Amino acid sequence: MRSRFEWKRWRSRVVLGIVVLTLLILAAVSLYTYNTYQGAAERLALESNRQLGYVGAARLRGELTRFSEELDNLVRSQDVYRGQTSQQQQALRDARHRLTIFDGGVVLLDNFGQVRSSEPARPEIQNADWSDRDFFRELLGTSREYYSDITNDGPDGAPVAVISVPITGENGEFEGALAGMFRLGESRVSSLYASIVRLRIGQSGNTYVLDREGGILYDSSFTRIGEKLELPPQATNDLQGIAFRTTDLEGNDIIASFAPIPGTGWTLVSQDDWATATRDTQSYANSLVILLALGTVLPALGVALLIRTQNAEMLERERDAQEQRVAWLIQERLLPGAPPMMPGWNVDVFYKPHPASGGDFYDFYLMSDGSLALMLGHANAKGLEAAHVIDTVRAALRSAAQLRLPPGKALTHANALVCPELHGEACVSSIYAMLHPPTGRLMFSSAGAIAPWVSGNTANGDLSEEGVSLGQEVGSEYGQRTLT
Repeated sequence: MRSRFEWKRWRSRVVLGIVVLTLLILAAVSLYTYNTYQGAAERLALESNRQLGYVGAARLRGELTRFSEELDNLVRSQDVYRGQTSQQQQALRDARHRLTIFDGGVVLLDNFGQVRSSEPARPEIQNADWSDRDFFRELLGTSREYYSDITNDGPDGAPVAVISVPITGENGEFEGALAGMFRLGESRVSSLYASIVRLRIGQSGNTYVLDREGGILYDSSFTRIGEKLELPPQATNDLQGIAFRTTDLEGNDIIASFAPIPGTGWTLVSQDDWATATRDTQSYANSLVILLALGTVLPALGVALLIRTQNAEMLERERDAQEQRVAWLIQERLLPGAPPMMPGWNVDVFYKPHPASGGDFYDFYLMSDGSLALMLGHANAKGLEAAHVIDTVRAALRSAAQLRLPPGKALTHANALVCPELHGEACVSSIYAMLHPPTGRLMFSSAGAIAPWVSGNTANGDLSEEGVSLGQEVGSEYGQRTLT
């Protein structure tokens, strides 16, 4: 009897020990799974905010382009680029209604950086030497617009942000600069602030636009404009931006995302409340804890491994899908609108890129003499990289079109611009054509693209693939063909 009793007591202790061990293992597995899920949810929230910041920066770049295009249209006037001071002043006065978007006024500088005219008139700065201003100095040797840091060159020394464009002569020589100014802190009348607010960037926190030095150009609460906000080093080096968890001035947990605004030197900063951003994932985490607590050791281990695998796959698929969606959004915004209307000509577009790559693009550019530049291209990249490559090549081709270069020289010019940007890691096969409607003459040049099909007197067999793709060799030159 005693032996049997001791056996039962020992067996009970063994069973109790197994149960306790099982509970400890289950608790450890539950804690591990919970922490893993929390970490994955945190990474997903950060990645989502980073992508939203990147898209917001791309959309804001499109809004800013409207301002620079207004200045570009004005500097193409002969009265501006080769007129005397009186003619330039009259040209600014004639365009004053269009220039009201620059609430800080517009200033015209000559090729030595001296102020020649302004609208509204500012006699106190007439003939002042502004050659040391970054919005003049940075235009030397470039055809792109420049977005300045905060400067006190506004009316009565007010702080302003400046968008400037170069004034070039008929042969491309530098003739001066036209600078449009935005007052800082003028929330009710600022076209710049209105364009940012219209995009509805940010969800539950503050939104900032910073210059290169961290100066706050825009603050959604309009309380810190003109102050400094420290930029993390990686925010200016990563072209796709960053997002991380931090605390605000009141000590609240937030997600801060930094996204460079392409082609401006400015940075878009979005701050969102951490609890709001992770509210949905937190409810799933609590449900996961309850399910794990109801399991046993082996099912718990199996469920933990399964959830871990599924979470990893889900995050990977979601990242890929989200990146593709963002890339498509950016690429769609880079495509032109309806083809230009030209008497006697029908220009139609059928655009259906490959769903897996999406690296195809096209563009039009109508020149002042009525000629039409046609651009086609395909980038050997995917996702956001393809969007970045397309943006770079499109800007280079448009630069060539603005210079009115013939197709062969246009591709040579574009290749010289994109090679340093792509570093040989990506390339773009492209066709650049120029149509002269009155004569029906079509000049075209190919950079590694499939031979185009032409219906008419010229057979398809006469057209062949020529040249290497853009971005492969810096010194590549391209010939051109002419069809009538």
